[in-house]
Amino acid sequence: MHGMIDVVFLLLIYFLCTAQFGVLEKDVSADLNQGIQKEQQEKEKDFDTQRIMVLAHQQGYQCNGVRYENYEALKHHLTRLRQVLDARIIIDGDKSVVFQDIMRVMDLSTGLKFSQISFAGKS
Repeated sequence: MHGMIDVVFLLLIYFLCTAQFGVLEKDVSADLNQGIQKEQQEKEKDFDTQRIMVLAHQQGYQCNGVRYENYEALKHHLTRLRQVLDARIIIDGDKSVVFQDIMRVMDLSTGLKFSQISFAGKS
């Protein structure tokens, strides 16, 4: 009887050690820095960097100071931009923004094949 319990525990440990957890997390690369330094802020003024602010309560989006009323307007802007260059995308959101809205912008950016997508850290 004790031998059977030992075998079951050994099999359990084996399966836990060989299981692959977090397969979906490998596809999402995020630059989770702890704040943007002054030098980085200077780089953001370049045309190559697009800082997208997701506004709360479906008030739209703001990209480098230009306001877009809805998702389709932002999508149109990023599509036209991607035809010209592979800009760096920084996604940020208001405190009360829904996480799904931020992920929607990230999905749009990855769908357009922008290679440098990151999230803004807390200042």
